[in-house]
Amino acid sequence: MVLFALLANLASLALVNAVSTTNPILPGFHPDPSCIFEPNEEVFFCATSTFNAFPGIPILASKDLVSWRQIGNQRKYSDSTSGIWAPALRVHDGVYYLFTTLVLNRASPNGENDPARYDNATILLLSGTEDGTLYMQGGTNPKKGNHVDWFTLDLDTMETTEQTLLWAGIDRAAEGPHIYYREPYYYLLCAEGGTGATHKVTMARSENITGPWEAAPANPLLTSTSGSLFQTVGHADLFQDSQGNWWSSALSTRSGNGTAYHPMGRETVLTSVSWPDGQDFPTFEPIGSTVGGPDLPKKRAPGKGPLVGDNDTYTTFDGCSTLPIHFLHWRLPDTSAYILNPEEKPRTLKLSPSSLNLTGLDGETATSPQTFLGRRQAHTLFEFTVQFDYVPVNPGDEVGVTVFTSQARHIAFGLRCPTTATSCASESTLHIYSSTSKTDVVVGLPSLVDSPTFTISCPNVTNYNFAHEGKVIGTALASEVSAGFDGAMVGVFATSNGANNTTPAYLKSWVYKGLFQQTS
Repeated sequence: MVLFALLANLASLALVNAVSTTNPILPGFHPDPSCIFEPNEEVFFCATSTFNAFPGIPILASKDLVSWRQIGNQRKYSDSTSGIWAPALRVHDGVYYLFTTLVLNRASPNGENDPARYDNATILLLSGTEDGTLYMQGGTNPKKGNHVDWFTLDLDTMETTEQTLLWAGIDRAAEGPHIYYREPYYYLLCAEGGTGATHKVTMARSENITGPWEAAPANPLLTSTSGSLFQTVGHADLFQDSQGNWWSSALSTRSGNGTAYHPMGRETVLTSVSWPDGQDFPTFEPIGSTVGGPDLPKKRAPGKGPLVGDNDTYTTFDGCSTLPIHFLHWRLPDTSAYILNPEEKPRTLKLSPSSLNLTGLDGETATSPQTFLGRRQAHTLFEFTVQFDYVPVNPGDEVGVTVFTSQARHIAFGLRCPTTATSCASESTLHIYSSTSKTDVVVGLPSLVDSPTFTISCPNVTNYNFAHEGKVIGTALASEVSAGFDGAMVGVFATSNGANNTTPAYLKSWVYKGLFQQTS
């Protein structure tokens, strides 16, 4: 039987010793998880959305659902204004398939009917039947009513048949579909309710992969629990381990009790799933801080990439031939703006300034790359410190650190020579700028230093502190970066704020240290 969906032909399972892990299993900016289990190597793989962050779609691997390692990225895609959405990861005949949606938004140059616009997009997933026919399921765009369509796919030619309605969902707003076969039924798992407070997981079944579909009487099968830290639960996937135990990944925000302070955004959480005797549909355990379920042997994550949640300690960039795989840009980068171990200043990372600052043209679009390099904020409390070899030379020159979720939603802390300055040496200032509230706090400097040090830290769940040379210059609320599809990244930037200056900044050190993880 050729199936892209995971097969289930096992009896119902009893829950035994709890897996010793806590949610989120992938902390920080890891939304829309799609996960599979590869039985030959006994490895779990997950992929998550990145939108405009680049490289796109991290691939994460685990042997025990506890320790996760980033082993790569899906790197190749064209530029867009809304990026890569909702990956679907599957394996067939030893070949891994990753389906994503490249999305433009209202700024699409081809107008309202551009098929790549976000409201024309179809989020895809592949499944199949015993006769070898391969099917795609996709959540259609808002203009077509947010339902799930299907069509067949020829993998050799990548040709498809016409889209046909599969299921409208219980709220007629189904998306993110996944199909699984458990004899004698196909089970269709969907996300509904948007990605906010009403987000949920629904299911239907059919003896035919194209329907008609019978909705689960207990829908939604998984959603947020009142009083829990973990809210907006949805966009789930199902997979099994080597013992046949069922698990579900999903996205969630740590926004319990209506808190406005959840800058890490939509993260990946895990729960166990069972098929009780005599029950037509599975039972999902509610998402909580502790992941219950069958006990799995503890094994180190495979590969050579960084473990999720690891600290960074780059006190020099000597010996680095490429940037770490968990480092991120915003949109497609100008690779010439990031030079490791330049001849003029070895052991550093040379950053060439972009004309555009972090806001870009209008908080949404950018006609040229922005010089930004970041990593996911992966802890509730953390400290991030960098040191540059840098002195502003020309009006508009600026370098600094940022808490960044998007062009429209970030906090930048930089050393800037004003565009109106006649002397950068005497007129440069420190700025804490929030693109969300449009506030710009300016702090004077007694004098410039050749190797300025910048620090971002979280002393509590509500605030970011910004320090220069070890002295706190100002604070900003975490709520400034606690909305939208993306999660917070911390990183560095270099810009000339609209000018065409070429004053380089040399990054000497980069240290990220996680201090505390809130789980309840």
